[in-house]
Amino acid sequence: AKATRLRTAAKETYDRAMDQVDAILMPTTPVTAPELPSADAGLSELYAAGGGGIGNTMQFDVTGHPALSVPCGQSDGLPVGCMLIGRYWNESVLYRLGAVIEAAH
Repeated sequence: AKATRLRTAAKETYDRAMDQVDAILMPTTPVTAPELPSADAGLSELYAAGGGGIGNTMQFDVTGHPALSVPCGQSDGLPVGCMLIGRYWNESVLYRLGAVIEAAH
């Protein structure tokens, strides 16, 4: 029940934010890309290498808002992505914005 209430509150918060804008732009991940694990990596090393990048994306899995990640540059030679979040059923806006960002970089 608590998770359902939190999901509804998050959905409503993002809906209100998007009353004022066409899309929300944010980093896709809160951290730079980790080093690749070794070829003989154990489960804990594999998990650590892949689990740190979902902090900015997971809430949209819960709220259902459409989101699109596009490359937008580099940091220390590593690729950086930005994420666009949109209104429900308005994915075409994200595709157009994403194409402009990707073409600029």
